[in-house]
Amino acid sequence: MTESHLSPAVITVGEELVWGELANGNQQWMLQWLKEQDQPAGIAITLPDHQDTIAKWLRELHKEFHPLVVSGGIGGTHDDCTRQAIAQSLGIPIIRHPECYSILIKRYQDRLNEARARMADLPEGCELIENPEGAPGFHVQGIFAFPGFPSMLKAMLPMTLPIWKKGSSEWKIQEIILDVPEGDAAEAVENFSKQWPNALLGIYAHSLQEAPRRVTLRLRYPAKAPAVQQAFEELVQQLRLTIPL
Repeated sequence: MTESHLSPAVITVGEELVWGELANGNQQWMLQWLKEQDQPAGIAITLPDHQDTIAKWLRELHKEFHPLVVSGGIGGTHDDCTRQAIAQSLGIPIIRHPECYSILIKRYQDRLNEARARMADLPEGCELIENPEGAPGFHVQGIFAFPGFPSMLKAMLPMTLPIWKKGSSEWKIQEIILDVPEGDAAEAVENFSKQWPNALLGIYAHSLQEAPRRVTLRLRYPAKAPAVQQAFEELVQQLRLTIPL
């Protein structure tokens, strides 16, 4: 069984990036900046402005990486859906954030229309990231969301470094490889996830050519929750004892 700390994931959002219509300068800058902080990214992906697609990828990346650094799609236009996708991936509602709304009122005054006001519709429980040039970004449960404008991103991302470096020490990963078929272990893994909703347990089957009866279990859990770790070890022992090899 292995244990490791998490590494950042860089996610850039925008149809124009996926289609190759615009060079992805934000991704290149973020990757370089993270490396300079001795926190190199573990993965970098580009996603379209599609809420379900973004939410799906965030759910998967959230199991293995910290923080998730997301750029783009938090404006007020009809196709800006990153805020909703983040909330969807975490299973939390969108609310009109009072502090963010107050900031928008002060910034735009009588020019605050509904499109701009939508930028205050954020995942419940999130905290704001100051934007010297416009609407705030936000972070929630290890996901950090920034505007797609390069000048804003470059000003805002360094502000969050102390937050997510601290957060990375608050989560741990444990991983184990078992010689059991995925289908035989799936129910026990599902039951564990229901019992421990504050943890994320993934099951990943190995390729048929490599090992058709082998899976990797990867647990991401709060460092201050030793009961989760103990329950995981008991689950592993249960699988070893009850599933015929």
